[in-house]
Amino acid sequence: MKSENEETNKVCLRLHPRFGDRIYYEIGAPATTSSLRVEDPNNFETTELKLSFLCVDSTSEHPTGERVEWMRPVSIKHKILEKSDGKYMILKSQPGVNIKYTTDGSDPKDSGGIYDGEFKIPSQANFVQIVAEHAGVFYDSHFIKIEKGKVGIPAIDKAKPLVLSRSMKAADTRDTYNQLSLLKKYAEGVKDVHIVLHKSDNGGWIELTLSDKIITNMEQIENAIAHLQNSFSTHDKVSIEWEWGITLFPSGQAFLDFANDKRLSLSEFKQGEISQK
Repeated sequence: MKSENEETNKVCLRLHPRFGDRIYYEIGAPATTSSLRVEDPNNFETTELKLSFLCVDSTSEHPTGERVEWMRPVSIKHKILEKSDGKYMILKSQPGVNIKYTTDGSDPKDSGGIYDGEFKIPSQANFVQIVAEHAGVFYDSHFIKIEKGKVGIPAIDKAKPLVLSRSMKAADTRDTYNQLSLLKKYAEGVKDVHIVLHKSDNGGWIELTLSDKIITNMEQIENAIAHLQNSFSTHDKVSIEWEWGITLFPSGQAFLDFANDKRLSLSEFKQGEISQK
């Protein structure tokens, strides 16, 4: 396996044909010469958990070999979120894989609940035990220790306005508009803004920088991006990225809702990054 993209759930495989020049693959059944053909063995992308491959010599110089069954490594990733009302857990595995878990020390293979989304960890739980299951086979069983207390969580007044002094970045066009949409819901404005439009045709770029003395709302950011595109890159394809250093929230509760939507744990924030007056 060459690489894995967690955002798209795709893996890239490099396939090495032996005694053949054509590779066929099948999902959910043994591969045959009627199956789909692999066009680029060096960069074969898939989101499937299990595939069957068959290598064939089109010249018939070598006999057709045995089918090869490939299965993607099954694993579980977890994240613990510190929220104002306690600890929550997020679990993630490959598509088509069930995750079972327990919080009382029992074996999740026998009595575990099926994970279907973020859940609150009981305050008395010392461990969360998890296991992945696919087609009746279990994988990646392990314990996750739960640290007690709210270590390093900054105190937040839900009613007072809040300023977050933390650099944040949207790396591409899709992420830029996703972040703008999220900020529209919760933030009043941002400061210390830097916008870059990368032109894909010639490698050039256009930049706009606003100091930390200027408060800008999300509609103004969108208008600035549109103006730059219309003025300098009307017919060019561009990739947009932007970053900002300060986010202004109307209340501590708005910040907590923002952090929850972004799946950010409160323990990730340092006391010096958050200020309220």
